[in-house]
Amino acid sequence: AARRDLDTLTYAALAIPAGSVPREVTLISDEVLLVANLRPLAGGVRRVVAGVSMRRLADVNSELTGLTVIVAPVLVILAMGIAWTLAGRVLEPIEQMVNDVEAITDGRSLHRRVVLGAETRDELGLLGQTVNDMVARLETSFASLRRFTADASHELRTPLAVIRADVERAMT
Repeated sequence: AARRDLDTLTYAALAIPAGSVPREVTLISDEVLLVANLRPLAGGVRRVVAGVSMRRLADVNSELTGLTVIVAPVLVILAMGIAWTLAGRVLEPIEQMVNDVEAITDGRSLHRRVVLGAETRDELGLLGQTVNDMVARLETSFASLRRFTADASHELRTPLAVIRADVERAMT
């Protein structure tokens, strides 16, 4: 079998034109890829033929497929874990802000403000500052409304007392 492979390689090497596309030769024990070229040597022009076994290429393909099947799920799970962790860290200040705003919305806690982190120059900090400004305006409005209600109540008490007294006197 080895002699037959050697003969097949020799005939295939001599049949390849110089500078042509690589040719694949099937042997009994293996497949070989041959390339030929003409090289000027001291004694004249000679044909140089190089060959490489295709078995290793097939082995590399199967190893690469196996490695991909093993590594790809691990990489996907690792990427999901990293994304989950990063998303949690990014959304934590938003969750804190939502909790602060929920605590303020009952109407009795207008003195409270959204806690701003050290990074107040980003969009989240601007949102927190805007909410704080809005709550401050609401607090001022509610305080003015309470003051007006108290003043109106006080101002109406005296005339109502006089009218009541007159009505009671007229009834008796």
